[in-house]
Amino acid sequence: MQLKSKNLAVLLWSALKNHTTRAFAALTFVVLSVALALTWKLLVQSNQEGIVNATKAASMAITEVMVSEAWNEIRPLLLLDEESVVAIKANPYMDQIDAAVRKFSRQTDIVKVKIFDLRGVTQYSSEFRQIGENKAASSGFSSAVQGVATSELSFRQSFESFGRTLQEVNLVSSYVPVVEGENRVAVLEIYTDRSSEFAHMRAQQWGLLLGLGAIYVVLYVVLLFVFWSSERARLRHVGSLQELATQNESARLAAEQNTRLKSQFLATMSHEIRTPMNGVIGMAHLLAETPLTPVQSGYVHDIVNSGESLLAIINDILDISKIEAGKMEFEHATFDLPELVQSVHALLMLRADQKGIGLHVDLDDASTHCFVGDALRTRQVLLNLVSNAVKFTDHGQVNITVQRQAAGVRFSVSDTGIGMDAQEVAQLFQSFTQVDGSATRRFGGTGLGLAISKKLVEGMQGAIGVDSHKGVGTTFYFDLPLQIDPSRSAVMRSAPAANAPKSLMAVPAAAPSDAAPKVMLVSAAPMVKGKLLLVEDHPVNQKLAATLLQRMGFEVDIAQDGSLGVDMAERQRYDAILMDVQMPVMNGLEATRAIRQGTGQNQGGWIIGLTANAMESDREECLSAGMNDFLSKPLRKEDLTAAVSRIPKAIHPTP
Repeated sequence: MQLKSKNLAVLLWSALKNHTTRAFAALTFVVLSVALALTWKLLVQSNQEGIVNATKAASMAITEVMVSEAWNEIRPLLLLDEESVVAIKANPYMDQIDAAVRKFSRQTDIVKVKIFDLRGVTQYSSEFRQIGENKAASSGFSSAVQGVATSELSFRQSFESFGRTLQEVNLVSSYVPVVEGENRVAVLEIYTDRSSEFAHMRAQQWGLLLGLGAIYVVLYVVLLFVFWSSERARLRHVGSLQELATQNESARLAAEQNTRLKSQFLATMSHEIRTPMNGVIGMAHLLAETPLTPVQSGYVHDIVNSGESLLAIINDILDISKIEAGKMEFEHATFDLPELVQSVHALLMLRADQKGIGLHVDLDDASTHCFVGDALRTRQVLLNLVSNAVKFTDHGQVNITVQRQAAGVRFSVSDTGIGMDAQEVAQLFQSFTQVDGSATRRFGGTGLGLAISKKLVEGMQGAIGVDSHKGVGTTFYFDLPLQIDPSRSAVMRSAPAANAPKSLMAVPAAAPSDAAPKVMLVSAAPMVKGKLLLVEDHPVNQKLAATLLQRMGFEVDIAQDGSLGVDMAERQRYDAILMDVQMPVMNGLEATRAIRQGTGQNQGGWIIGLTANAMESDREECLSAGMNDFLSKPLRKEDLTAAVSRIPKAIHPTP
């Protein structure tokens, strides 16, 4: 043991020979000493405050007991309404008051009691010479008169307590209001002796101080030893820094290679998926050209639309993968800029008309030329921005503006849509990120479009940006270093009429007379087994679920969002409600809670949750929201049949 202590002392002494270690030792000693002093100060202050607060609470409790047990005896003997100090001092009942107070105090740790009227005049004191004194200027009395009890700590060398003298005592005095009914009628000042608590506290504090001191000494030695060891290790490794840097560079190159391989793999897989997907969509188109019933034609149309949506996602993944793998190539060829812009306008005009919004194009004179650049990628970026603008705009218009600048051409797409705040704008241009990821989001998408657009613009040596205001609208713009091809001149392919303005303006279609969402009633089959409410926002999923349920013999009403579903459930009774979880306006969980908390006929009805998330946590979330059953998408006839068979009082469908 002595040998180990000697070895440690030798190590510490050798460590202090180093200038850096000595500086660290001095600084650590100062810091630890200050920390110990502050810890001690906070500990003492905290313990004192604890005693004061505990005494304050005890004094309030004692006052309540005194009011309930002794105040009725003392109150008639006091001259609370007497204004003369002489008369108060000459109160003939003072001995009776003192006897009642002493009798009560013997049951407590009270060493002194004073009673003040609301003016601050001392009506009674266990030290008689203080009767008649005015304590109105005391902060404790002022607080108590306002209804707030206060306490303070003091140390007295000597203190008079009911005719006896106490030496060197720690006292806590508390001013407590006396309340009769709702009115404050007097103030009590109660002194309690806390000397024993303070003695016990100081003993604990000194013990704790010794323990903390020992801990800090050990910590100081350990820190000193660790610092010295670290310093030795640092000096020992200075010579190998170059080798470490080389290794880090190799690791970085390997990580970049892995990233490229991952991107290449993702690009390959996206391409392999897209190939059979094209076959699916193509065969669906061929099937649509064969003789079909109206119902079959609708099914094929839904297959084509769903396949096109999936193909668009796959194409986005392929593009982002190519860009990240460094395989995206850009052309430098001459193209007709007005024709490119008009093609985007023509492609999205029908969608804008269907939403009842305007789609405008404005090219300045300097832009009506042929330029040199990548027409395909330029059109892709512009098409994505305009498509987003139309999607997120329900009222007003979308403007496409093209302006010639000194360094190239600026394309701007402005809308009067939902807009974004600064936090939402900060999330843009990130792969797989959407501004609204909640269960009630109105618009779908993978979040790849803007990320791809940014990478394409930067790949063409340009820049992209956005200005947006919540509830006002958004303007996306991108600048490309396009230069005019002097050997060719552009001609507007679809020139407006002679008396029409230069800008191309799409006249918005007439808005529907009733903008509220419509309820679709599917009743192709006669009701033989009951009536169900399907709350589902996706049209294809509506058709699929409604058709399966109708074939089972049910009549089906359809609500297109959770809010509409709650309204329908309030108005009409259903044998059961099938509730999608992710919907606009109000999601399925919120709608279920609203039905359960409502007063309609379906308050205690059977609710089946429908969600594409099949995790156990999602099932538990649905059940905790008030749903009775749970189905994961895609819906299968067997699962839906089994779920319907579990509906209480429902006629079970035949397989």
